[in-house]
Amino acid sequence: MNVLRPLLTLLLAVFLTVVPAKAQEIRAAPEYPALPELLVDVPTGWATAGGIVADVHGAADRTTLLTHLSRHAAESAPRLASELGLPLGSRIDVYVAESEGQFHALQPGAAPDWADGTAYPLPGKIFLRRPGIRPAGAAPLEQVLDHELVHVLVGRAFAPHQPPRWLQEGLARVYAGEHSPDTIRELSRGMLERELYTLEALDRGFPRDAAGAKLAYAQSSDLIAFLRAEYGEDAVRTLTREMAAGAGIHRAVRSATGLWLPELDKQWRDRIDRGPAPLWLTGFLAEDGFWFLTGALAVVALGVAFRRRRRQLADYRREEEERDALIWSLLRPRADLPGSDVIH
Repeated sequence: MNVLRPLLTLLLAVFLTVVPAKAQEIRAAPEYPALPELLVDVPTGWATAGGIVADVHGAADRTTLLTHLSRHAAESAPRLASELGLPLGSRIDVYVAESEGQFHALQPGAAPDWADGTAYPLPGKIFLRRPGIRPAGAAPLEQVLDHELVHVLVGRAFAPHQPPRWLQEGLARVYAGEHSPDTIRELSRGMLERELYTLEALDRGFPRDAAGAKLAYAQSSDLIAFLRAEYGEDAVRTLTREMAAGAGIHRAVRSATGLWLPELDKQWRDRIDRGPAPLWLTGFLAEDGFWFLTGALAVVALGVAFRRRRRQLADYRREEEERDALIWSLLRPRADLPGSDVIH
């Protein structure tokens, strides 16, 4: 053992010196494979607003909306591609459904009922609902389109593989401008009910239960926002490119930030673990004064509940440790009993 320890120390030092230098290399996103054909049975009488980036299809009496969305895509898609450091790729088709049934019937896959839009990256197909059939208070349709455009750009960059869900959803939410006080509230509420997921756990997939998935979405969004704010746009681009080129999350994070994954996880978690109140205040102050005035009591109540939850968890852990110690003391062999020889 005395001989191996210096050797292991030397090997570890060499590893830590060599790996970061190699990890700084930024590899280009892979070339797109041939895009599979995806035929959409466009309803009779629909119109098309042609654009530089996207053709938008919809009912003939909605040409103003279709033209507006086509122009928005022409401005937004190149900007998003530039910010993400990904190629724009081939043209995109956007379909604006007239009804809930039509929204599901137009597309080849099974869209979740709660989805405000869907995207099929390789063929470049996006499906939206017209404003009249969307719920009150829903995000602007342009923002939903931006979200789906990010899915197309990221999905094509990872083809033929699927992007990790945390990366895909985090990028779509942040770059579509959806990381907001609502996200912070979701994250804060989730912290009161359960432990935050580690980044490694998120990379393995989202939980199946609704509450867990909601927390995972909020974490993914906040993590990308944190990376963007703390390490800059280049770090997010590097992370995306590395993972699109096949690097695992450990190597991609090292390339993007210079940190090992547990270090980044701790850094992000330390920011969160200071308590939800600072995050809530950030959201309040980012909005009109209404947010601050109406949310002050909620902040105080949430802080109290958060601290109470922490104390409860600490009490539970202490009780478990005491119980385990008692059980072990009862089961541990005693030296004065036959057959109780202790092996060192």
